[in-house]
Amino acid sequence: NPKFEEGKQANFAISEYLYVPIGADGYRDERMENWFSPDENALAILSRETTSKSFGKRLTPDQKGNAIRASLILGYRSRYEFEKIAALVSPNEHPANIQRKVVSHFWAIYERKLKQFLNWSFTIFYGLPEKLLICDRPLLDLTVHHNPEAMVLMPISPDAFLMGVPVATSRNPTLSWVDGSTSDLATFINHQAVMRAREFLVGDPFQFAAIANEMQFGEIK
Repeated sequence: NPKFEEGKQANFAISEYLYVPIGADGYRDERMENWFSPDENALAILSRETTSKSFGKRLTPDQKGNAIRASLILGYRSRYEFEKIAALVSPNEHPANIQRKVVSHFWAIYERKLKQFLNWSFTIFYGLPEKLLICDRPLLDLTVHHNPEAMVLMPISPDAFLMGVPVATSRNPTLSWVDGSTSDLATFINHQAVMRAREFLVGDPFQFAAIANEMQFGEIK
């Protein structure tokens, strides 16, 4: 049965050093976390700026690019997927070696995906007609399904999401804000959040009551 935890008392944060493997020298390899940290910070600022409707006025162009990159990378930082990939490695290998191989796999994904989305156009939809649910696998990368309307969708707060689409000509990534009060993508994102969640789903109590029949996975917190 789903387990519910309320607000600041919720205890679902993932604390393992998944992406900080122990290197051959016996020390933890923190390159991935050090590389990701500035992007993660920029995304937090972007989310606050959108909530306050400052719309990135206090963000530098580099920070906007970092925030976009963080949104994309967060889509591939899931303990569920990490453990699934680790299970494909020979069980006879040492756990530290397995972890290093999985981290190398994610490095390759990050490099490939960032190159794929390099010249895309990104838009933040705010003022949505319904609150967004946030799960442990929030990024919707529709390019993996060879969708003719290729796009990526990523919630950045309960009230806003980032949408990326390819552009016809090569250029630097752009970022803009659009009133999303009439967008039907919020409903689509919420449905996908329920379907994709493996470890947690965050939202308001009334939302959980509305989707009770869709809660088919282990725990919702």
